[in-house]
Amino acid sequence: MRSFLVTATALTLFIGGIVILLFFGGFWGYILGIPAVQIGIVFIIFTFEKLSSIGIVFIIFTFEKLSSDSMDGDIERQKEEFKKLKR
Repeated sequence: MRSFLVTATALTLFIGGIVILLFFGGFWGYILGIPAVQIGIVFIIFTFEKLSSIGIVFIIFTFEKLSSDSMDGDIERQKEEFKKLKR
């Protein structure tokens, strides 16, 4: 849950900063938009590092790979492959 909140915060800062830069040009757009984008990028980098170190990104990739192989119909082989990747 905590990683979701950090990810949501990072994306909100990044996208919000871009929106501020696009729609509120001028002094306040630059004063608020540029730092929001920069902080959002830093948070995204740290969030991705944390998620990849935990292995969540790897698990999501594994589920996507298994779902793309689901046309084979060999569920037992897919389970074994998932167990190998999980280690």
